[in-house]
Amino acid sequence: MASTTRGRWFSGYLRTTFHYNAGWSALDASAPVGEFRLLRSRTSRADPGVSIHTVRAPTGVAADLVRRALRDTFETACRCEHDCCGHPFTTVDRLERGRRRHWFVTVRQRLNV
Repeated sequence: MASTTRGRWFSGYLRTTFHYNAGWSALDASAPVGEFRLLRSRTSRADPGVSIHTVRAPTGVAADLVRRALRDTFETACRCEHDCCGHPFTTVDRLERGRRRHWFVTVRQRLNV
């Protein structure tokens, strides 16, 4: 574990339209899911491009909606119109449900090269 972050809140949203790629996804329409809490965030020592986040989901939200909202939150892309720009983008490698509304999100960061 190289770095750790605790106790931050973020709003979860579901994209309801998909007109734009991931870099411009904020321009798509979205619907609120609720307030999520980032309980813990750590970076893998073996692979610094991998981070594991422990998140607590809001109450009363179905598991499939939580999965979609977490993917929409943690997956990012650059806004360049060409490949090999060198900017980072992230993908969700694993998304596991734990106990008591806890979710484990494994995110991999890569460079667009």
